Amino acid sequence: MGTDRNNIVDVLYAGFPTRLPDRLWADYFNCLPDDLGKKTLKYRRWQDQYASLFGKLLLIKGLQKYSLGKETLKQLQYTSHGRPFIRQNIDFNITHSGRFVLCAIGMNMKIGVDIEEVKPIDFAHVDMTMSKEQWDEINAAEDTLSKFYDYWTIKESIIKADGRGVTIPLKALTWKEGGSTYEDSKWHLQSLSIDDGYAAHMATNLSRLEVGMEKIDFYNDRCRTFFRR
Repeated sequence: MGTDRNNIVDVLYAGFPTRLPDRLWADYFNCLPDDLGKKTLKYRRWQDQYASLFGKLLLIKGLQKYSLGKETLKQLQYTSHGRPFIRQNIDFNITHSGRFVLCAIGMNMKIGVDIEEVKPIDFAHVDMTMSKEQWDEINAAEDTLSKFYDYWTIKESIIKADGRGVTIPLKALTWKEGGSTYEDSKWHLQSLSIDDGYAAHMATNLSRLEVGMEKIDFYNDRCRTFFRR
């Protein structure tokens, strides 16, 4: 796999503020295996199609760091809880919200990542996601909305890293000093700075990781050249 990448997590992210020119979209779309392409086109909103496509392209870019090509996407499998994985000892997780999509990838570890656009929400609709103590902290915060989304992305990143998804009750997840323990698993948490108006966190089962942040501009012709190889 080339360079030793143990204890390194790469977080690749991209924005999609507008539609791409048709030819550029086609170049990127043709990078996907047929089954993933069909899944992408099932989305009706162009924003959801872009999030799906760009997420897979970010994964391709991340896999290249392990000397793996885009044909690796044909090897994607899914757990009983619907979490995608690759046979190699590489874990990844993709998340999107608003106009951003992220992919975190690392070797010999478990990773979960979540991003959320900070926008108004009726707290009554999500009452059961937080414990009483967490609601007290949210309501006492200077910016209650941002605090809520910080807590929400922490919880989502943990359940994504665990792999069991919504079968884990969000209300049961607590943390302190950058770490969370659920059942027999310890998760280490890190805030990710992506853009104003967004909250993002990552959970891993390893601590003291080197995190590399890389923004990919899919609207740049040089980026298209990379994916056409």
